[in-house]
Amino acid sequence: MTMQPQTPPTEHPKQHRHPTDTRASQTRARLIGAFTDLMCTYPIDDITVKEVVAKAKLTRQTFYRHFSSKEDILDAKLDALYTECFAYIESHAPATYEAFLAAYFTFWHERHATLQTILEHNPHWLFTETAHAYTHRLYPLVRPFFPFSLGQFFPDFLFGGLVLAEATWLERGCQESPEAMAKELSEYWA
Repeated sequence: MTMQPQTPPTEHPKQHRHPTDTRASQTRARLIGAFTDLMCTYPIDDITVKEVVAKAKLTRQTFYRHFSSKEDILDAKLDALYTECFAYIESHAPATYEAFLAAYFTFWHERHATLQTILEHNPHWLFTETAHAYTHRLYPLVRPFFPFSLGQFFPDFLFGGLVLAEATWLERGCQESPEAMAKELSEYWA
């Protein structure tokens, strides 16, 4: 059997967005927003798809066209948050590890009221477990600040510690400024 070489696409798929792509994004955003609002009210386990679609003013069929479960919405919400967080850090072009941490904690500080409310009703392990998936996206942003060889477990160690420190900081009401958090955590690597 002879394999035919595949010709690469001539354009990037996102170059010419179809109007239905925009509509689908808006619908997903409405469902995620409704779910987020409900997470601020009570535990994820108590939220039903029926409540999500009612709050979003959509149908169950629409929900299942975009998500297979409410856990999928949580994943989409966290993906959006971390994408936004990493873009925020990159836009600040930190020159030091401390500056990187300051940008990281400033981003979360600006969202602490919503995150605090969500954490009141939902265990932070849920977020830290899901957040672990973002280690690979954080690592390239941090790697330049460490001139030595880091080993295979360092990204997990770094991100796990950072997320748990963030969760504790949020639970305590962000008593320390983002700059104070950055200074303390950066000293661990001095």
